[in-house]
Amino acid sequence: MHHAVIQNLTLKINLIITMLINLIMQKAVLVKNMIHLQKLGELIVLLGGRLDFKARKHGCGKNWSPNYVKVLYNYDEIINANIEGEHTTIRQYEEHIKCIKDCYITDILKRIVKDEKYHIRFLKDLLKHKCN
Repeated sequence: MHHAVIQNLTLKINLIITMLINLIMQKAVLVKNMIHLQKLGELIVLLGGRLDFKARKHGCGKNWSPNYVKVLYNYDEIINANIEGEHTTIRQYEEHIKCIKDCYITDILKRIVKDEKYHIRFLKDLLKHKCN
């Protein structure tokens, strides 16, 4: 009986450790994305642009709102939504790369695309190795 209790506690501790590692790794992806936003913001300002918080489509803009964020509670849905967001981001950057003729700017965007592709691999690994 004593052995079973220790084994059960060990499994629970391993589960908690795995969950904490997943949270830390997800935070690392978020921090990297914040760095991307900072670099892009700096680049826009250096090129004479102006930063705002508008979501634009066909030249029209609406102020960004937290209402645009869908709140999910299921682990798989959260990770899959993040994977889809990374794919969408990559497509947007690749479209910008096609339109921009400045190799310095496109090099920065290509580097960000490389990071986003890594994020997808990482998120897929989280799904594959998740704790139930």
